[in-house]
Amino acid sequence: MSKHFGKQLIVIALAIQLSKLYAAADIPNCAFRDTVSLVNIRSNADGSYTYQGLRIPQNMTATYSYEELSDGTFVTATPHIRGCACKLKQCIQLCCLPNELLDNTTKKCAPRNAVDYPRISTYRSDFTEKQNVDVFEDFIPQQRMPCEEFKILNSALDIEFNILFENGTIFYAIKEKYIAHRDFCLTPFWYNETWNLNPVECFKKIPMTTYLYMTLFTISVPFILVTICVYLYVPQLRCLHNSCLVCFLGTFALGILILSSVLWIRYNWEVCQAMGVLCYFFMISAFFWLNITCFDLWLNIRGIRYELQSSSPRLRFAYYSIYVWSSAVIFTVIALTIEHTDVSDAWKPGFGNGQCFIKSRDWSALLYFQGPSGLLNLFNVFFFTMSVINLYQIKEDSYELKKETSQQYKLSTFLRLFLVMGVSWILEFFTYLFAHNNSFIIVIINTLNASQGIILFVVLVLKRRVLILLKNQWNKST
Repeated sequence: MSKHFGKQLIVIALAIQLSKLYAAADIPNCAFRDTVSLVNIRSNADGSYTYQGLRIPQNMTATYSYEELSDGTFVTATPHIRGCACKLKQCIQLCCLPNELLDNTTKKCAPRNAVDYPRISTYRSDFTEKQNVDVFEDFIPQQRMPCEEFKILNSALDIEFNILFENGTIFYAIKEKYIAHRDFCLTPFWYNETWNLNPVECFKKIPMTTYLYMTLFTISVPFILVTICVYLYVPQLRCLHNSCLVCFLGTFALGILILSSVLWIRYNWEVCQAMGVLCYFFMISAFFWLNITCFDLWLNIRGIRYELQSSSPRLRFAYYSIYVWSSAVIFTVIALTIEHTDVSDAWKPGFGNGQCFIKSRDWSALLYFQGPSGLLNLFNVFFFTMSVINLYQIKEDSYELKKETSQQYKLSTFLRLFLVMGVSWILEFFTYLFAHNNSFIIVIINTLNASQGIILFVVLVLKRRVLILLKNQWNKST
């Protein structure tokens, strides 16, 4: 047993030494993506290598035992020599081998029959053009596909117009963004009876959990619409509280409908940006309507306790509507204005940037969405707490039992509503803080948030009182 244990220690020690050796073999201050494989290239007498006419000194070469995939993960590979060519000359990434092209349908490299490789125009920083550039002479070409999901951009189209700078950066005109050479690749592209060399725009691969969440959002919409229909159909449920509730449900349904549609419908960038603005407007409106619903409940119960005269429901609903819609418009206009200013991208909401909404996992979401919704939820907590305190004072003083019973029912209804929406969005804020954590708990929280429409239907419709009222109204109608 001691011999076996001794052998295990030797194996572990060798593994540690080998890992240290390979770790130390990496070229200092040179990322893997800045290296090229020097396999099958003989070294010069001084230990340097000549790669496509470029001399790579010995101190900029090393033996690597791994390779980096397009998603940034590392995989074990046969030890091989690599050189840091991109530190000596600007590199450019080709999606496929020189005799291949990237097929936009199959998403794979396919043989290309043309003999000559397409040339391209490049621009200096002052936008001076250099035509007919041979990428094999002016750059160090690397064969690498930077992503799995992509779209080949056609520079001949205004909506996809882009230019390549000498430093390997692409400027995508309509999105007003620069794409570093590591984040795109070039491929031959047949258009207008000629071969062009076009870049690809990368998209993040959609994980399976996102499909789950969006499916639940999509399923939630019919449940919310049924809830709205019930509250509009039954006369006894038509009151100021429920008018606010219906407005909340309507804006929330429109928001999640737009949010979930982007997974099933492929929008172009301009439409995607417009959908993002609309989605933001409806989602922020939903939070303001929920806030007004809580406020109105507190105002009613407070009026009963202190025997205050309240204005007509129609007038109050008009005031509420002005508050909600003007607030939502102000938030949306501010976000849209900042989006089109010259401030840093970190401060922009990012409409259409990766998704047809705002950058919901960036810190800027705290400024435009998570922060405002969190503040409104805090006010909701205050209104509910004060409503409960006032209601218990009414019960102790035996004020207007009939009205008190009605308000108590409304309080219980909207308390459940707040627990569904308030707690779920508090949990949503928690997942925002841990956006890159894909633990089981995060998945469960996101699943519950995506199922809010179904939960709201259960809370607001599948109650004994509502079902009895619905049955009685149905019997009257038939």
